[in-house]
Amino acid sequence: MSPPIRLLLIEDDPADARLMTEMLADLRAEGLDVDLAWTDTLESGQKLLGQGRVDVVLLDLGLPGSTGLPTLLRLLAGSPCRPALLVFSGLGDEETAVQAMRAGAQDYLVKGQVDAPHLARAIRHAIGRAQAGQSARERSAEMLEAKDRAEASNQAKSHFLASISHELRTPLSGILGFAQLMQVDDSLSERHRHSAEMIQRSGEHLLALINDILDLAKAEAGRLELNPRPFELASLIRVVDGIIRVKAAQKPALALSFELSPELPTHVLGDEQRLCQVLLNLLDNAVKFTDAGAVTLRLLRNGPARVHCEVDDTGTGLTEAQRVRLFRPFEQVGERTQRCQGTGLGLVISRQLVRLMGGELRAEPRPGGGNRFGFDIDLAPAAAA
Repeated sequence: MSPPIRLLLIEDDPADARLMTEMLADLRAEGLDVDLAWTDTLESGQKLLGQGRVDVVLLDLGLPGSTGLPTLLRLLAGSPCRPALLVFSGLGDEETAVQAMRAGAQDYLVKGQVDAPHLARAIRHAIGRAQAGQSARERSAEMLEAKDRAEASNQAKSHFLASISHELRTPLSGILGFAQLMQVDDSLSERHRHSAEMIQRSGEHLLALINDILDLAKAEAGRLELNPRPFELASLIRVVDGIIRVKAAQKPALALSFELSPELPTHVLGDEQRLCQVLLNLLDNAVKFTDAGAVTLRLLRNGPARVHCEVDDTGTGLTEAQRVRLFRPFEQVGERTQRCQGTGLGLVISRQLVRLMGGELRAEPRPGGGNRFGFDIDLAPAAAA
């Protein structure tokens, strides 16, 4: 059985209070079990509310020392408890009723126009509206709290990125520099120069891993940004070609090609470094997973200020389950030896970068076998830098 509804009547007229008491006795026939507490001053009503044992308040707006809407405002301002509130007043003015509802009352009842069924409905509706309002306030408070936590977390990540970038890159740059110097030192034996070369390769791999982790942390903190400037598309492709062709040359049965539409502008406005990062990542994956056949980078114009980029390969086609996993951090597909060559972060970061450029990176099966990674990005024509 539900506990009785605790109702507080704030009414200075004993006759009206007695009438309300008699009416409440009839509420049991309406299915309501009500415990009534009566007080005749606003101050004593606030005291009872402060004790937190009230479900519904019936408030008369004409009390000693306070008349009209200020009575309601004083009650709400002086009471931390917010139960359902019904105004029970002899003032039948419609404007007063509207103001009372706007101020926080759930309903406005006029004396002499209320019977037991009407009062029962008003109490039920007032409790429901008050609970809904409380839930909305709680949800709003939770959302604000979550937002504050997220902002604090992002600030902590930004501070971490600023410090860890220096702490990791500085000593690693020293290691790479000395490894390069050792390789050109004629006083070292071939074995020692080979060891220095291994140090350099391991250091470069570690640097790439650090860069990927920092980029992922920036993306999660909302700090991954672009630096758009005019650049030449053909120059970008020459850089990409020079890097990827070295890796592709290790597979004699693999053909690497680049196709640029003649409709493309010579110079465009965008972040050359980040676009290069995305293309290198996609091409590196394609070369890694294609032992024989072809890997092709294709750039096409797709509107006045849009460029379509796609990387095709004729390697083993990805399954639907593998394509779903591709863009999850640290997820890798392929054979164990192939997975050991990466971190599982490149595609995650590439998707974030493509989104910053106004596109969406998608992985699809290539017609005829293999895979196709494609995206459209904003690259407006620009004058030469």
